[in-house]
Amino acid sequence: MESFELVNIDRRQFIASTASAVAAGYAVNGSSTAEAAATPTPSGADDAITALYKSLSDTQRREVCFGWDERARVVFGQSVTRDPSGVVLRQHISNTWLITPHKLGGDFYTDKQRMLVRDVLHTVFAAGWVDKIIKQAEDDVKKPWGDHQALAIFGQPDDDRLQCVITGFHLTTRATVDERSNVAFGGPIAHGHQPSGFYERVGHPGNIFWYQTVKANEIFRGLDKTQRDRALRKGPMPYYEFDGKIDRTTVTLKTPRYDRPREHDIRFQAESERPGLPIADMTSDQQAEVHDLIADLLKPYCDAYREQVKLCLAAQGGLKSCKLAFYQQHDLGDDRQWDNWRLEGPSLVWYFRGYPHVHIWIHVASDATVSLSSHFG
Repeated sequence: MESFELVNIDRRQFIASTASAVAAGYAVNGSSTAEAAATPTPSGADDAITALYKSLSDTQRREVCFGWDERARVVFGQSVTRDPSGVVLRQHISNTWLITPHKLGGDFYTDKQRMLVRDVLHTVFAAGWVDKIIKQAEDDVKKPWGDHQALAIFGQPDDDRLQCVITGFHLTTRATVDERSNVAFGGPIAHGHQPSGFYERVGHPGNIFWYQTVKANEIFRGLDKTQRDRALRKGPMPYYEFDGKIDRTTVTLKTPRYDRPREHDIRFQAESERPGLPIADMTSDQQAEVHDLIADLLKPYCDAYREQVKLCLAAQGGLKSCKLAFYQQHDLGDDRQWDNWRLEGPSLVWYFRGYPHVHIWIHVASDATVSLSSHFG
C-alpha cells in the first residue's frame, strides 16, 4: 500500500496530531488559519494552464475565460449564463455539467489545444490516472473523451490566482494556482463511474474507484459491535432522485419532498450534525487503518494535492477531529458490503455514494469558512 507519511511525521504521530502544536512546519491541534494550510502549487499547473490560455484566440477567450469571482446562473442539466446575481461560477460543483457550452472534442478547439488540455489534466492526477478518468468518461457516455467535457479558465497568467476547471458527466475537477488558497483541490470536486450500467452490479466490476470502498469496509469489519452500531446509519443516506421537472429559470430542480440531506450538499457542518463514529474513539490500530484509507483516497491525485489535504487535515485537528459513517440503506446485494459511506470533519467531507452507481463528492479546506455552490445546496 502506498505510503502516506507527512514529512518528518510517522503515521502514529499524524494520528495523534491533535496533541501536538506544530509538526514538520504544519500548524496542527485545530489551527484554522489560512497560513496554517497555505497550499503548494500543483507541479506544472501554472505552465500548463498558461500554455492553454495563450493558445486561445480572442474569440475563444471571450467564450471560456472568466474573472476570478465572475458569477453565473447555472440551471441543472441545461445551461450556464453569465449573471452578476448568480453564483460564483468557479466555486460551483455538480456530478454532471458543462461549465461552458463548447465540448472539448468539438470544432471549437484545435487538436493542439486538446493536447494542452491533457497536459493540464496531468498536473491534477497521478501517473496513470488521466487514462483512467478518460476511460470513466467513455464507459459512462459510450462516446470518446471530449464529447461530454468542457472547460473554463479563471484569472489570467502572471496573476497569483489561475484555475482551469474541467467538467462533464461525472466530473468536476480543477487545476489551480492560488497563493491565497486555504482549500484543497482548488475547491470542491466530484467524480463518478458506472461501467456496469446505471444500476451497477454487485461489487461494481470495472469501477475505477471501488477499491476505496473495499478499504473502507475493511475498517468497518475491524470494529467491535459497539463501534459498528455507532458507525452504521440505519436511516436515509444523503441521496437525491429527480422527478424530471427542471425549473429552467433558476438553479433549482423540482424534486419530491425529502427529509434527508442531499448528497451534493457538502457544506461543512457542526460536530453535532456530522454522522458516524468519532475516529478519536477508535483504537490506535483502527486509527492507523483510517490513515491508510486516506492514502487510498488520495491515490488518484498529484503529490501537491495530496500535500494540500494533509495540510488542511492537520489545520482542522487531524484525523481525530473526523467521523466515519456507513449507510445501511441501498446496500447492493444485501451483502453487508456497505456501498455508501462518509468521512467528515470540521472542514472535510468525503462522501462515497455507491448506489445506484458511484458518485464521489469531495470538499476539503483548512477551516469551515470556505464557500461553494452546488445544485440545490
